[in-house]
Amino acid sequence: MAQAFTFLTALLDHEQRALVVSTDDGRVLSRLALSDPPAHGYYEPGQLDDALADLGLRAVGCWLRDGDGGAVADVRPLGEPMPDPRPV
Repeated sequence: MAQAFTFLTALLDHEQRALVVSTDDGRVLSRLALSDPPAHGYYEPGQLDDALADLGLRAVGCWLRDGDGGAVADVRPLGEPMPDPRPV
């Protein structure tokens, strides 16, 4: 399946308890409802990675938390090689 995007971003919407995957031009590709967070009130990175895997995606690097309990990460399809971190 050919894709017309360069980057994918996963955003944890903590208030809505959802993981939203969008393209670099702002199109929402997927929205996955999440169960309630653990007792401490925040989703763990492993929980978010598992949710991404359910969508056929994986995080590139780490999740970055925002100040409202949400988080964001660059993502790629599971079968796609990881980008080369060396400068060009």
